[in-house]
Amino acid sequence: MLSTLRRVLMRGLVVITILSTLSACSFESGVTSDLHDYAERLSRVVGTDLIYHSPVATLNYPAENQLAWPLQTFEISLTEFYSLQSCQIGSLVAERNTTLGKQQDQAAAFAYEVSLVNTLNDCILSLDDEHSQLAEKLQDWQRVKRQQLPKVWANMIQSVRENRLAFSKSTELLSVEREDDDSAGVTALAYLVSLSTTTDVSLDELNRQLKILNASRLPAKLWRTQNLLAARLNDLTTALNVALPSVSCENGRASEQAEILRNVFYLFFIEKIQPVGSRLNHLHYQLTPVLELLQTSPSIQPAFKQYIEARNSEFRTYQSAMSEHVKLWQTFLGRCHLSPQKPG
Repeated sequence: MLSTLRRVLMRGLVVITILSTLSACSFESGVTSDLHDYAERLSRVVGTDLIYHSPVATLNYPAENQLAWPLQTFEISLTEFYSLQSCQIGSLVAERNTTLGKQQDQAAAFAYEVSLVNTLNDCILSLDDEHSQLAEKLQDWQRVKRQQLPKVWANMIQSVRENRLAFSKSTELLSVEREDDDSAGVTALAYLVSLSTTTDVSLDELNRQLKILNASRLPAKLWRTQNLLAARLNDLTTALNVALPSVSCENGRASEQAEILRNVFYLFFIEKIQPVGSRLNHLHYQLTPVLELLQTSPSIQPAFKQYIEARNSEFRTYQSAMSEHVKLWQTFLGRCHLSPQKPG
């Protein structure tokens, strides 16, 4: 009995071990795996462990209380509500006051506010002289609601769940195989930003674009990738600056070790890592005009603008890391009269 139980437990442990190994392997994929293999192969050739020690910068999205604009609300009496039943605003107000309406997310709230502003004028015109006081009340309501629309839009951009995730959480990093998804993410974000000046919003289309952005999570994916590349390449450059000068290239003639290093550089950096960097640069410059609109908008909260600027600063750190790494290899290959060509 005990031996049978022991065998069952051992089989269970083996299954858990295998699953854990598979999970670890699947997590370490793409550019993360390529950077690891690049460092490991270089370590073997130079005979020194090229250990990563720099932490990868994290995306710390601002707290909700730093992003939400307080909005002025209005009360309407039951008598006034019944007086509005002849125009569309009556049904809008009724819908908003249901349990479901009160639980609207920021996207639905924005679409509702735009629709409310659009229909208030028709309701004002439909009221007769008997309801002049109500008409004046609606005019004040319309004026304030129109003034508040940019803040309602900003609340949506900064706080709606899909955007929060797209700007801060991504289980994937950039790759050269997901170009269509990435381009769709740029288009979706551009659409959302364009709503700051619109007076016509379709909630169905708004939700569709939010869904696309959530599926892509392009900003977070791009920023996580640039931070990983910056940290890992900076560490490798620092270590190789010590290791490469001791590699023999007497009288400019490449040794066998130098040629192997050139091959590793080509196979991993040129063939795998640099294409991801090129894709990153392309998407960064596609996103830049959209993000600049957010940074210059008076309705966007300072905390959100600072968050975007921090990512821009990290992009400059990434650019510097790539540049310094390439310069390092250019110096080494030049000393050894080697070109970064594909191994024969």
